[in-house]
Amino acid sequence: MTTTTTAACSSPPEGFFVGRDGKLVIKGRDQYTAYGVRRGRNGTRVVRSHTAMLAEISGVSNAVGRGFDSVLEAQEWCDEFILRENPARIAALRAEVDALVAELLGARSRM
Repeated sequence: MTTTTTAACSSPPEGFFVGRDGKLVIKGRDQYTAYGVRRGRNGTRVVRSHTAMLAEISGVSNAVGRGFDSVLEAQEWCDEFILRENPARIAALRAEVDALVAELLGARSRM
């Protein structure tokens, strides 16, 4: 159940968090369809519940979680982070794939 009280202070009461439009929501309640996690316990990914997001980011330095209205929005948020943070790794993987494709095409032409 979502409360109708709005948060007037900087920190919510014990057992609550500040949700959409400043409303207080009971901890553990899902207020979004999907949650994006960056640098979480299991890497950057999308999870389905607020509880799962908290489990991913708790105790992990620089981990961030955020709620979204759709899985697509959460995935785009995670993808944007991955592309921004790992350009050298992505370039190396693309080069490796290109080399494998060229090798495969060469092998097929010899058949």
